[in-house]
Formats: sequence, structure tokens, C-alpha cells
Amino acid sequence: MEKSKSFATDDFVVPEGYDSEAYLWVRTSELRNRLGARLFDAVKCWLAENWPFEIPAFPGREIDWKTWRSLLQ
Repeated sequence: MEKSKSFATDDFVVPEGYDSEAYLWVRTSELRNRLGARLFDAVKCWLAENWPFEIPAFPGREIDWKTWRSLLQ
């Protein structure tokens, strides 16, 4: 039997090397105010301080979408 490259829960699949995945977005009109960067930093801190995840994935931010999709296969 081939070893799986990911693990599944009831709702989603998380690729090997990660224990969670987080998505966030902001309105285009707020990008010039750096809201995206500030929100990303705040979410990373919030996860680190309040949740038991050690290696969260941030598709589209810390890992590009093409690479992320390839890990899901």
C-alpha cells in the first residue's frame, strides 16, 4: 500500500507537512492600505497563540497556488 502524502478529516484534506490550512482575503480597495499584510500578520499571530497548530498552510500567501494544488493530488 502506498503511503499517503496527506491526511483527511471529515471536511478537508491537508497535505503532508502541514497540520492546518488558513485562507483570508481583503477587498481590492483595501490593498493600498496594506490591510492584507496586516490581516495576514494578525491571523498568523492569532493561530500561533490560540490554536494547537504547529505548521499551518497559507495557500496563495506562503505557498503559491500551483504548488498547493499539486500537493493535494
